[in-house]
Amino acid sequence: PLAICLHYNSYFSLLFAFLEMTMIFEKLNHFYFRGQIQRTILAPTFCLWTMIEIPRLYFGYIGNAKERVPKLASFLLVTLFPQLPMVCYLSFLQEHTFPFDAALGLIMLSFLACELLFGCYTIRNLM
Repeated sequence: PLAICLHYNSYFSLLFAFLEMTMIFEKLNHFYFRGQIQRTILAPTFCLWTMIEIPRLYFGYIGNAKERVPKLASFLLVTLFPQLPMVCYLSFLQEHTFPFDAALGLIMLSFLACELLFGCYTIRNLM
């Protein structure tokens, strides 16, 4: 089940990255932000999510395929801490959110929840 989740999440992550990037450019170019911090933190959060998503999926694939507990554990930790809060911020906590932000975010959060659940189950079976 973890391999299936990772497979579909890798495709959805490409779609998520492309659509979030276009919406962020739209927000930065056409919307007025009340606080400068919201404007400043939006693009770096997306860039950080993008840079972390690639190794996260790699650790998940390799850890699951080769049954390596350390790689699976790092996959779960990266899923739990940086990715989960960043997806929540990009989907719901921005100053300006489109309805599509919430829809994409709910799908991505469901993938992350399934991966956490199946990843914990896989690690428990490996130990």
